[in-house]
Amino acid sequence: MKKYCVIVSVLAVTALIVVSAILPTANAFTFEYKDNYLGLLRVSANPDTAKPGSIITANITGSLINPNQSAIFQVRFYLDTTSQSGLLVGQSDLSLPTGSAANSLIDQVVIPSEALNNTYVYASISDGNRVFSKIPVALIQNPTYSDLQEEIDTLKLQIDSLTAQLEGLQGDTGDLQDQINSLQTQKADLQSQ
Repeated sequence: MKKYCVIVSVLAVTALIVVSAILPTANAFTFEYKDNYLGLLRVSANPDTAKPGSIITANITGSLINPNQSAIFQVRFYLDTTSQSGLLVGQSDLSLPTGSAANSLIDQVVIPSEALNNTYVYASISDGNRVFSKIPVALIQNPTYSDLQEEIDTLKLQIDSLTAQLEGLQGDTGDLQDQINSLQTQKADLQSQ
């Protein structure tokens, strides 16, 4: 019995992991870092899945442990295109002034039309002492998961509509067969007269 419960538990956990890996999450690419100097460094983007030609909004938040210190983080965004790997598509500075509890930078990044499908927009962040590189911010995907889901929903509606039409035609076929039988009976009656 215990062995059976363990197997069921393992299967349930495995199923949960598989389902969570398949379903999209709101912040699939959130990056967070903390140490003795940095109270927090967080990078995320909305949307985290984007098509070539679209715009993502990146949010970078930082804070320092010591309020008497200050820092400036250089933030750069890169992606791969059909002609260049690691193309710089945006850059800004996140300033953490002395006495500041936290500060945020919101930056918009345009995804060029030649961006490679199923690759990432990466962030690189540096304050001169530390470098955080290849932080995935967004997945470039065309079509996106939501596009595919919309297409699936549309196809389901079309299937339902076609099924209803088919059932109607099958009913009409029965009516036509009844009319044919009636006409054949009338024909036989007329021929017998």
